[in-house]
Amino acid sequence: MDYRRFVIMDVNETGSLDYSQLLESNNKQLRVSGSKAIVGWETENSESMEMPSTISQSLSRSKVYYFGEVLNIMYETEESGSILPTNLYWKRSI
Repeated sequence: MDYRRFVIMDVNETGSLDYSQLLESNNKQLRVSGSKAIVGWETENSESMEMPSTISQSLSRSKVYYFGEVLNIMYETEESGSILPTNLYWKRSI
């Protein structure tokens, strides 16, 4: 079973990430909206919120989200009180 976790961070920090520790192979596979990107990784168990060292070094990272939570963020509305600008379109950064 896989246990995925996610953070939202500034796009300008994604070029220096070690993608061998992440779900994505490179920064072109990240979901990006404006200046923010969603970055994911797998954990050992369902309770773990531990992040890879490449993420923990980020100064702009958000809290750790579960998959369902990050989906809600991607589709949230103005009423949600998000930390992010509303009505963002999250797309692959090709």
